[in-house]
Amino acid sequence: MARVPSVLRFQVICDELDRVGISGPTPSPSRPSLRSVATTAYTNTQSIPLNKALPISPTASVSSWQSSCNSDTMSCTSSVSSATSRPPREQLEGFDPHFQQLAMAPFPHGYVLPCEFAFLGCNLQFNPEYQEDWISHSASHFSTHSPPPKVICTFCNREYDSVERGIDPMTNWTSRMIHIERHFWDSRRVGDQEMVHPRPDYFVLDYMLHKNLLSKKDYLHLIQYTERPECENLYSLGYQTPEMKRRAETEERRARQTHNLDNERRRMKRGKIPKENRPSPTVSRREVKISTNHYTA
Repeated sequence: MARVPSVLRFQVICDELDRVGISGPTPSPSRPSLRSVATTAYTNTQSIPLNKALPISPTASVSSWQSSCNSDTMSCTSSVSSATSRPPREQLEGFDPHFQQLAMAPFPHGYVLPCEFAFLGCNLQFNPEYQEDWISHSASHFSTHSPPPKVICTFCNREYDSVERGIDPMTNWTSRMIHIERHFWDSRRVGDQEMVHPRPDYFVLDYMLHKNLLSKKDYLHLIQYTERPECENLYSLGYQTPEMKRRAETEERRARQTHNLDNERRRMKRGKIPKENRPSPTVSRREVKISTNHYTA
């Protein structure tokens, strides 16, 4: 069981009694010495538990000796009564009672500040009074790299370009995060709610993929996000129905088919090819007769 730390009190008592004992009465069997009285009081104090210990004062320590003194106690009482009855309380290192009280009962702001990198498995949330910790934590996800030079708000279409603004990427990132906090403030409400970033920042995703902070698989999954509402019978560009595919295959086979004009002409003479399916008349080079009668010497 814990004991009362009365070493300091014992030293105070001894110092005061030694100072008083210089002009005090001479010890006798009926009147013990001042230091022996203090030693007895200190020994008795060591056996008292902490939850039952009473404040020890120099006046209470020498009460037995004062009862034995008749006329010589005036100087002792006047000199001892000026001492403090309790030493100052030592403050524990690193303990702030006001901070602990605020941490146990946070102010209900109606919203929290979630980490933007929930897609990496980080589900930390910060109270609004810890805004700086929230911003520094978000920047820590870039490891040893600085934040992206160009980013966009996860709520609106406002862009932050550090090159155009002429500032460093960290200052640009801080301005963006403060702007995002205002969106959370606007969407606050009373009661429990899940605060999340509504959409990803594609500039951040491209930057993390380039710095090998994000896998290709996760990147392809995250960029599939779309704000388009769900609708039925919506197909991608270039989609063909089965009927369209069969028609295209038939036309392709016809385009690869070869035609022998001589065979078709012979078949046409024999009447095997209907007139509507006959090809247009052509003149063979062998049937062309060149006349030279109109030429004169």
